[in-house]
Amino acid sequence: MNQIKIHAQQLVAEAISLMRTNGINTLPVYDKGQFIGKITYTELMSFLDHKDGAGDIYAHKMNFDVRTAMLLIKKNYVDELPGISKQRMSFPKKLFIGLSSVAVVSFLLISITRLFFVQDRVMPAGKEDMSVSAAGKVVLKMFNGESIVLNETKTGLVVDGSRLRYSDGSPISYQKPENSSKSIPYKDHLESIPENEQLMILNVPTGGMYRVILPDGSKVWLNAASRLKFPATFKGDDKRLVELSGEAYFEIAKVMFRPHGKSGKEERMPFIVVTNTQEIEVLGTNFNVYAYDNEKSVKTTLVEGSIRLRPVIQMGKLPGTLDPSSLDPMQVENGKRVYGDPVVLKPNQESTLTGSNISIKAVDASEAYAWTDGEYIFRNTSLETVMHTVSRWYDVEVVYEDEKAAQVLLGGAISRSSKMTDVLEMLEVTANIHFKIGNKKITVLK
Repeated sequence: MNQIKIHAQQLVAEAISLMRTNGINTLPVYDKGQFIGKITYTELMSFLDHKDGAGDIYAHKMNFDVRTAMLLIKKNYVDELPGISKQRMSFPKKLFIGLSSVAVVSFLLISITRLFFVQDRVMPAGKEDMSVSAAGKVVLKMFNGESIVLNETKTGLVVDGSRLRYSDGSPISYQKPENSSKSIPYKDHLESIPENEQLMILNVPTGGMYRVILPDGSKVWLNAASRLKFPATFKGDDKRLVELSGEAYFEIAKVMFRPHGKSGKEERMPFIVVTNTQEIEVLGTNFNVYAYDNEKSVKTTLVEGSIRLRPVIQMGKLPGTLDPSSLDPMQVENGKRVYGDPVVLKPNQESTLTGSNISIKAVDASEAYAWTDGEYIFRNTSLETVMHTVSRWYDVEVVYEDEKAAQVLLGGAISRSSKMTDVLEMLEVTANIHFKIGNKKITVLK
């Protein structure tokens, strides 16, 4: 029989469940295949300080990963835990040196947690307890400045030239300003406009999420507080060009075309994503782009296929339109943009662009787009970046009494369906920080 063991990234809840199911008191813990120490049932229960009906604080501890539990047992509770000698706390020194500035927690397996604890509310009464919901409206802004407020009960938009509809097939209605009482399908309004002028911008508000199927069949999921510019058709072009601000997950359709003035075989039509700091060229692939203006870095994660990206190393004033004839992101044009050397990503690689510098690392790419299924997964991420996500989800402002707190590093996962106070409780327990909530503002206390 193989020895039962647990990995450092697994949850305390999982470790306790394994011990109870198999009637054992001690588990060896491994990190990246290397043995790092043992942890006992007594140590885990003392770490939890389990009391029936003790409340959410213990539930959150159940959702720590084992690495964090070992660290906190060793550093914070060794003198307080009854019946545990320091000799038994023989975790390798290098583990704690490497983790001393990193708080790691996972907020999963709530169903396991409920087997052990009664869920009582522990946050002070009177706090704002908002769930994720769109603070504004999903708006499609047309080339001529007109805007369509999209139906909040629909989950997606399909754009195909003059045809504009929701993903369930229902038409999108439009009210002309001169006759606001009459609603007509928007496709009738588009048909009178030349195709090469049908440019539009899809704006997703804080707390929102929306999908758009582009004219070529490519699918784009837009996260909260994001914006995508695109044309109503790619006909007559030798590339497909869109512009992104925020976060989006792309599934790019393969499109063949015959270049102007050429005969013979058709070629794949490139798809190009432009952000403020880089451009990405793809031929047919799935990838995630995290490019919010208030973040210090842009992250691009490749799931399938291959992409080529280049950083902007010099940028002048860009045109106000996304007309492909006025902006070629693959070339230096009229001094508007100058790009650095190209970088090609392989599946399960992530690039991080800071300034004009790009670094690449291997990742589990599925974590980058987990947000499309309602989960936010983060690894070794600053509290500042985590709180940017909280701000976008709940439409709140975040301020810091001590700017050093913004650099505390965290790891874990948060469900998009969580209430804001639940998320803040988790962060308080994990990072040893405290929050004050009021008037749509979160203050990170010293």
